Amino acid sequence: MISVSKENHLKAIFHLQQEKGLVTTNELAAALQTRPASVTDMLKSSKTRSCSSTSGIRVSS
Repeated sequence: MISVSKENHLKAIFHLQQEKGLVTTNELAAALQTRPASVTDMLKSSKTRSCSSTSGIRVSS
């Protein structure tokens, strides 16, 4: 089961990607009204857990 927080992150990524193509952590953080570090932590956590819902998301530094 996916958490509400993770679902909100994924929805925001989807919507921003539809508008802009590439989504940065700063843009995602602004859309979610959170810190860029929180976005990075969620994405890294998802990648570590090999969540199928995050396939196609690339975490870059």
